[in-house]
Amino acid sequence: MTPNSPLHLASVSKVATSIAILRLSDQKKLYLDEDIRNYLPDIPYKGISIRMLLNHRSGIPYYGYFTYGIWPLNKTLTNQDIILLLKKHKFPLNFKTNHHFAYCNTNFALLALIVEKITEKRFPDAMKELVFEPLEMKNTFILEYDQNRDSISQSY
Repeated sequence: MTPNSPLHLASVSKVATSIAILRLSDQKKLYLDEDIRNYLPDIPYKGISIRMLLNHRSGIPYYGYFTYGIWPLNKTLTNQDIILLLKKHKFPLNFKTNHHFAYCNTNFALLALIVEKITEKRFPDAMKELVFEPLEMKNTFILEYDQNRDSISQSY
């Protein structure tokens, strides 16, 4: 590995996604305490704010568990697929919203969709503009699944 080796963010992507959300908040393009349904109207849960997603206090179930048995293991699950499954199955919340903390990747999949909705850009492009370029992160990328090609690509 060298200083110029490309690195996939993996779990550090939650920090980078949080930075993007906070930048959009600073730009007054979103408000942390507004309902996520303002951006994701298909979410079947009321009263969940962007801040609750950031703080892992939404109660929304983890997609790694609720997809078991209803999603083919050989098919890539996209963030949009998560929304469709939540809408279709209306899984119960794991706990009353904003009453507990539970680390949950679903929260950040939803935040990525909110970033896309507000910026009107694919998540990798929005992250490049909001986070990577301002921080001069020239070798950082987001993997993206292309449903049309059934492949994963890197976006710098």
